[in-house]
Parts: sequence; structure tokens; C-alpha cells
Amino acid sequence: MDFVVIEIIIIGILVCLYALFSGLEIAIVGVRRSKVIRMYRKNIPGSSPLYKLKMNPAMMTSGVNLGNTLVNVASSVLAADVAIKLLGSQGVGIIIGIMTFVILIFGEILPKTFCNVNPEKASLKLSGILLAFTYLMYPFVKLLEYITRFILNLFGGYSQRPRPITEEEIKEVIDLGYADKAIEKEERDLVYNALEFDDKPIKDVMTPKENVFSLDGTLTLSKTISKIKEKGFSRIPVYEKTSDSIVGILHIW
Repeated sequence: MDFVVIEIIIIGILVCLYALFSGLEIAIVGVRRSKVIRMYRKNIPGSSPLYKLKMNPAMMTSGVNLGNTLVNVASSVLAADVAIKLLGSQGVGIIIGIMTFVILIFGEILPKTFCNVNPEKASLKLSGILLAFTYLMYPFVKLLEYITRFILNLFGGYSQRPRPITEEEIKEVIDLGYADKAIEKEERDLVYNALEFDDKPIKDVMTPKENVFSLDGTLTLSKTISKIKEKGFSRIPVYEKTSDSIVGILHIW
């Protein structure tokens, strides 16, 4: 009976490990790559293992899957052994049902929900454990990584480079920030205008020569100040004799 208690305790530990692996995968994937790089450069505690895992998603995924597989196999074997010792062979079905419920709730739903809501907090605190496990099982992790790459290459190629962010995705993020009142309308419009600027033809962003406001270099200071106040420009061409003879640009600070 004492050995059965030990087995049950080990099963509990294995379920916790399963929860750790499942939740960490969600957390690491959920943290933005740019945020991870920023935290790593600032030497924030926990950012170093997170950075290594985030920069190598194939290694991270292989480590998580290997960990979950080992935990699954070990917990299933122990649970079956406990069932047979306590209830006989007919108890295996009961234990399978109990284990399925426990793993579903405590190994999947709860940790994944928590890590999905708190990806940065969870990944900073727990990435070191996953990285240590990955190094400990390095030959097997590397083997899984190579097999994964080989199979993916057969079906269209493999790349660890993140997919580039599109203009539409940037606009969606800006719109979400505006909807949540994280940014002002003027800031949203500024980003939109910057994104659309490279699509505009030159004629839409340049002023025709005859409409350009410029100053005669022979004007007195008082008249110059008066014209500047009237027009409100901060950079004004200065000419000599004719507007075609530009001698400089006046910058107003």
C-alpha cells in the first residue's frame, strides 16, 4: 500500500509537469518576438532562457512534445499499475476515465488558459525549466527536430524565420489600440498616413513650383517675420531677384 501511495504522488507530479509543458508552449508562442528581444537586451530576469527558446521555435516545440510524451507514457503506466493493485484488472477502465479528466482539466485547460492570459509572466518564470529539460534530453530533442524539418521539407519547405508582418496586420493592431483607448485618434491617423505615404504618387505630395511660398532675400526683417506669421510655414525657400534663383532655405524654430 505504501508503494501505491508513492505511485499516486508521482502521478500527481507528472500531471504537474504535463501542465508545465502544455502551458509553457502557449506562453512562449504568445509573447511577441520583439518584446522578448527587448527584455533580453535589458537583462530582465528569466529573459535569457526565454530568448533562446523563442529564437529556436523548432527546439522549443520538440522539447515540449518530448516532455509531454514522456509524461503521458509514464503516468499511464503508473495509473494502470495503481488500478490493478487497488481494483484488479477491471479497474483499469475506471482509472483511464479519471486520468483523462484530470489531465484534461489540470494538464490542459487550466494551464493553457492561465498562460494564454499571462504569457509574459509565465514564460519569464518557467522558461528556464523547459530549457534545462531540453538540454538534458538534447540528443532526443535534436533528433525530433531533424525529423520534423525533414518531413516539412518534403511538403513545401521549412523555415525558422517568422512570417513578416503585413500592413493590414499593423492597421488591425492600431485599430485595436484605438478601440481600447490605448492610443489617440491623431496617433492612429499618423500611423495610417505613414503606411499609405509610399503608395502615393509624387504629384500628390509635392507642391507645384508656382504655388511654393518663398521669400525675397532683400526683404527687411520685420516684413519677413510678418509674412512668416501669415503663412505659418517652418521651412521657406529664399530667393534672390527671381524665384528661380534659390539661395537657401530658412528654418523657423
